[in-house]
Amino acid sequence: MELFGTAGIRGDVVSKVTPDLALRVGQATGQDGETFVLGYDGRVTSPALADAMAAGLQSAGARVVRIGRVP
Repeated sequence: MELFGTAGIRGDVVSKVTPDLALRVGQATGQDGETFVLGYDGRVTSPALADAMAAGLQSAGARVVRIGRVP
């Protein structure tokens, strides 16, 4: 399954780009002491994916600064 394109992770949000995937990406990229700024676009699925990513980052010891929806 190919998920990474030239502009990041791409795919169907129901079957490929899921909150579970966002959680695991956050767990894999988060590190103790690192700070991540997390925003999202206007798609209806974006807040749930952002929440999952934040949870994954925080579980890995990272600090998350949420900026909400961005243009």
